Amino acid sequence: MALADKLKELGGHGLVYGLGSAIQSGLAFVLIPLYTRHFSVEVYGVFALCIVVSQLAGNVFSFGIANSLARSYYDYDNAQDRKKVVSTSIFLTTVGIVIQVSLGFIFKDNISSLIFGSQIYGVPIFCALVGTALGTMTNIGYVVLRFEKKSKQVVYLNLISLFGSVGLVYYFLVVMDHGLVGSLLGLALGQMLLLVIMIWLTKESFTLSISRRELKVQMAFGGPMMLTTVVYFLITANDRFLIEHYLTLREVGIYTLGFMLGSIINIALVMPFGMIWAPMRTEYRGSDDMDEFYRLVLTYYFMIGFVITVLFSLFGPELVSIVSGSEQYQGAGDIITLVMVSFLLLGAIRIIDNGIYFSRKTHYHAYVYSFCLLVNFSANYFLIPIFGYMVAAVNFFFTFFIALALIFWITNKIEYVQLERDRLLKIFISSLLTLALSAEINSLIFEYDFTPLLYKTLLMSALVIFFYAGILNYEERKVLRKLLSDIRYFFMS
Repeated sequence: MALADKLKELGGHGLVYGLGSAIQSGLAFVLIPLYTRHFSVEVYGVFALCIVVSQLAGNVFSFGIANSLARSYYDYDNAQDRKKVVSTSIFLTTVGIVIQVSLGFIFKDNISSLIFGSQIYGVPIFCALVGTALGTMTNIGYVVLRFEKKSKQVVYLNLISLFGSVGLVYYFLVVMDHGLVGSLLGLALGQMLLLVIMIWLTKESFTLSISRRELKVQMAFGGPMMLTTVVYFLITANDRFLIEHYLTLREVGIYTLGFMLGSIINIALVMPFGMIWAPMRTEYRGSDDMDEFYRLVLTYYFMIGFVITVLFSLFGPELVSIVSGSEQYQGAGDIITLVMVSFLLLGAIRIIDNGIYFSRKTHYHAYVYSFCLLVNFSANYFLIPIFGYMVAAVNFFFTFFIALALIFWITNKIEYVQLERDRLLKIFISSLLTLALSAEINSLIFEYDFTPLLYKTLLMSALVIFFYAGILNYEERKVLRKLLSDIRYFFMS
């Protein structure tokens, strides 16, 4: 496949997966107005911590099998062998979720006492654990659909999941008035609905037989990946536990809303890009133009990422007001930019780590993220009591900056990392300058309401024009116009 065709495939499927990811993860954002209008800020903080606990358990008991499946899938050319690979992943995942649900039921009250100092949140915690366990299994189905490049099915599936889950949460939270338990029960039942449909869609992709060889291979690959995922998750979640410990559940609620809005870039770009990048870099490895492909992908990734980041940084205060419907959450807007840039750096790690990924030396990820967790937790532990929740967002940014630098250094020793240094430098300087101006605009008080909107629109337009005319060359602009046209037909076909 020619380089232009690879870029078109990456862009076309990436946008479809982006839409699917936005729909799937958008569930949390669609429900925010429902939560903020039916929960107090404190109860929203409790809800956030229940979700964090369940996600942590899901990362542990998933055993990293979804990543193992992604790595092993193209090791086999025979369709029957691939079915055994998928079946092996399903078997290992089933073992993990049975353990998670069983332990959750037994220790739900103990977990509640440990976090909240009371057993009253044991049932909500268990409901959250069940929902995450079911979600772990659906992730295996998503990997299969992605590797079979059934991107439209992913979108349709996510639409069903979105509307089904929203309806169930609304019914139990609003109609039945079951409060915190109702919202988490609705999410769990939504995952059950999704899993049933996923099994039906992927029934031809697995068999009743498993591969003994793959049992060892997937556990060996998934173990370090699971550890990495857990450590990464703790980096993103320890701040909320420490905020609850040193401050109050109110601050947890405010910080959680800002963090979730900042993670929009993870949904819009980082996650969907990872979905298509994982199979593409494996499938096309060794082709003649892959070095140039790697260089271009990183450049384009940062261009798109900073456009999204600047957009949400400029209009962050307005977004918080619209989503929350309450002035109590206004402090959430202050951390959006830092969180978005942090996730952008995280996504870059998944592009430059080819040496680690292809050599299967995933333990380096575990080492780096473990070190970063130590740095992040220590900084939060000592600084949050002094400076409040804002410092947690600052620590989050510096943590992933350190992680990117270390992964770049390690993987570069295994396999040289391809970069377009000059263009990347221009992108970074122009984007950071725009973000600084964005922060200045948001800090000013204007006499007329339309004035800040005008300034923000002009600033956003200036960055896009500079990227288009000052970063892209003539051929790239031509390809971009063609790509956008092809993507339009891709969606319409």
